[in-house]
Amino acid sequence: MKNQKYEKMRRSAKQYAKKWSHPVSAQGNYLTRIYDEPQQLGWWDDVVFRMGSQIVSVWWMHPRTAYQTQAAFPQIEDGVGDCAIAMEENLVPVYRYLGKNKKRKKVLYYEPAEQDVAAEDESADENDAAYEAALAAEEKALRESDVVIRPHMQVTQTPWGKWVDLCMPVEAVDVASVEAMAATARRLLRGETSLNELFPHYTYSKTDWIKENEA
Repeated sequence: MKNQKYEKMRRSAKQYAKKWSHPVSAQGNYLTRIYDEPQQLGWWDDVVFRMGSQIVSVWWMHPRTAYQTQAAFPQIEDGVGDCAIAMEENLVPVYRYLGKNKKRKKVLYYEPAEQDVAAEDESADENDAAYEAALAAEEKALRESDVVIRPHMQVTQTPWGKWVDLCMPVEAVDVASVEAMAATARRLLRGETSLNELFPHYTYSKTDWIKENEA
C-alpha cells in the first residue's frame, strides 16, 4: 500500500517543478552564491537542479564542517549563552500605557539601562570574557573531540522537491568545483556510484582538523 502522505508530497513537488524557472548554468544548475573571493578549503554550499519530474536541492558540506558542528558547537552555545545573559541583565523595558485611564502597560521593546562609565566598562569586560571563554572552549573541543565523520547522504521528499543532505570530501570553492559536486550528486541519486566507492575508508577526525589548522 502506498504511503498517502508521501504520494501527496510527490504530486505537489511535480506541480512545483512545472512552475520552477530559476536561471541555470550550461550544466543545468542553479547556483545560489557568488564566488568572488578565492578559497582553498570548502565548507558548505547549495545547488539546485531539475532531475526527472522534480526539483532537487542539494545541501553539501565538507566533513570538516560536520566535524566542527558536532565537536564544537555545544561548547560555543554554552559560552554564547553566558554572554547573552550578561547582555540581557543590562536591558530595561520601555512600556506603552494602554486603556482609558492609562493604567495598563505593554512592553514595546528593551533598551540598555543607563550606566556610569565604570559600569559600562565592567559590562563590556564581562561580555568579552564570555566570548573569549567560548572561543577557548571551541578550540579545545576541536582538538580533543572523539567525533569521527564519514561521508553520508540523506534524501528527503518534500512538497517542493527532493532535499539532499550530502557530506563528502570535495573542495567546492568556485563555480567549476560546485558544478562538479552537483554532477557527483546526480550520479549518486541515479545509483551510478556510491559514497563508499568514491571515498573508501574515508574519515575526518581531530587529526585532520589539527593538520589543516596548523598548515
